[in-house]
Amino acid sequence: MTMSLHTTTGKRGLFDDLAGIFEAASLAVTAETDPSQILQGCSSILVQFAQDDSTALRASLSACLAYLIADMAAGTSVGGDYVTAPTVTATVAAVGANASDMILAATVVRGDGQTQQNAFDEVIQAQVVDDTNQATPSVLLQGALSQPTSSISWPAGSGLSTSLAATDPSQGLLTNGTFETWTTANVPDGWIPAVAVPGTTLKLTAPEVQTVTISGAPEGGFFVLNWVDGNGHNRSSGTLAYNASASVVQTALRAIAGLEAITVTSVVGATTVYTVTFAGVPGNPAQLTSGNYLSGGTSPSISHATTNAADANSYRGTSVIFTGNATELTEISQQLPTLSRDTVYFLTFRIRASGTISAGTLIVEIADGINGSATTDSAGGTNRLTVDLTGVSTSAAEPQVLTFRLAQAVVQPVYLRVRLSVAMTSATKIYMDEFTLVPGRELYAGGPVVALVSGVATSVVGQAWTITVANDYGGKFQQWFDRAFQMRVQGLLLPTAGDTLIDDTLIQ
Repeated sequence: MTMSLHTTTGKRGLFDDLAGIFEAASLAVTAETDPSQILQGCSSILVQFAQDDSTALRASLSACLAYLIADMAAGTSVGGDYVTAPTVTATVAAVGANASDMILAATVVRGDGQTQQNAFDEVIQAQVVDDTNQATPSVLLQGALSQPTSSISWPAGSGLSTSLAATDPSQGLLTNGTFETWTTANVPDGWIPAVAVPGTTLKLTAPEVQTVTISGAPEGGFFVLNWVDGNGHNRSSGTLAYNASASVVQTALRAIAGLEAITVTSVVGATTVYTVTFAGVPGNPAQLTSGNYLSGGTSPSISHATTNAADANSYRGTSVIFTGNATELTEISQQLPTLSRDTVYFLTFRIRASGTISAGTLIVEIADGINGSATTDSAGGTNRLTVDLTGVSTSAAEPQVLTFRLAQAVVQPVYLRVRLSVAMTSATKIYMDEFTLVPGRELYAGGPVVALVSGVATSVVGQAWTITVANDYGGKFQQWFDRAFQMRVQGLLLPTAGDTLIDDTLIQ
C-alpha cells in the first residue's frame, strides 16, 4: 500500500479532538469517576482519521495506530511530528545485608533503542526463592498491584509476578567467556589477541595446584579431606578408602559446593600422591586438610602442599590479565554467534585492578569486525561500554554491564571487542573474568528488560533486591494514548523526536 500522508493541520485536528476527550476523561478521574465511557469515542475518531487518508486501510484499531505513528514520523518535514516524552529510568539496588554477588541488571530501553515510555512507575521486589543449584539460583520478581485502565487509580503497578533463573556464566552465548580453556599459552580459546603480547601484556592466571601425600604404605582404614570455602564454610569429602583411586577422590571433592570443576590425578605406590587442580575456584583457595583414619603399614600419615598458588586477584578459576606498558592498546576479540536484531542483550563481566592505576581506559563494544567500528541500535545508540580504569577496585571484582541491541541494518557476524583506548600505566594490571552474554527478558509488555547472572558468593533464600522503575509520566499524550488504546500492550509508542511538537498544552 502506498501511504499518502496527512498534513500537520490534519493531524492537529485529530489531536485537538482527542485532547478534548482526554481533558474530559481527566476531569472524570479528578472527580473520582470511571473515565472509560468518555474514552470510547477515541477509537472511532482515530479510525476515521486513518481511513480518510487511506481507503485501503482496514478498520482495525492496531492498524490505524500504526498508520498514525508512521504518518507522524514521516510528517511534512524532515523530522516529522512528535509528542513530549516522559523520563523513565530503572535502578537496581541490593536490600539489607544481601551478600550475594549475582548480577541483576535492568534497562528501560527496548530492542529497537526506544525507551519503554509506558513502563509503570513502581518498585519491583526481587528475592531468591530457590538456592538448591548455586549455579542457577531462582529469583521471584513481583511488582505493585495493577489497576485496569478504567480505574480512577490507573496507572498503578504492573501486577508482575514471575520467576527468573540466573544464568551460569559457563552457559552464556560466548565461547570460553570464563577463560577456563586454552591451547596456546596465555591466549584463551575462542578469543583473538588482536593487539597483545601473550605472556607479557596478555596473560591468563594459573589455577591453584595442591598435593595430598599419603605415606607409610597403609593397608586399611580411610581418610577425609576438608576444605574451607571463600565464605568461611567448612566442607568435607566424606570417607575415602586408604587406596581410593584419583577418580573416586575427584568425585568426592566435586560434591563439595565450589569445587565442582576440580580435577584429581594420582601416582600410586608405597607413597601415594594425589594432585588436585582447583579449576573454577575463586581467588586463592584455602589449603586442603585431612582427617587421618588409616591403619596398617608403618605409621601412615597425610601431608599437604601447594605446588602452584593461585592469583588472589582472580575472580573464579582462570582470569585474563591486561598488563600496562604505557603504550600498547591491548585488544582481544571474539566473533559472536548470530544474534537477533532489535533484541536486548546483556554482556556482564567482572573486573579488578591489582594496584592503583593512574591512566587507562577500557572499551567493551560490539564491533562490525576485528579493528572495526562499534555497531549501533535502530535508534542510533552506540553498542559500547567505557570503563575508567583509574577508578577500578583493587579489593573486589566489580560487576560491569553492557546492554546492547543490533539494528536491522547491521551485517553479521559481529565481534565482541575488549580493548584499551588509553594505554595503562606501566606494570599495572587489570583482571577480567566471566564475560557472559545473555538475551534480556521483558518483565511485562512495555516494561523493563532484565538479566540475572550468578556469581561466586553463596546465594541464600531471602536475599533481595529492588528494581526501582521511575516514570514521571511527563508526556500527557503518550500516557492518555496508552490509557485509551493500550499502547503498552501492543508495543506502540508515539514519536518523541522530530521537528513539530504536538504540545501537551492542548489538554487543558
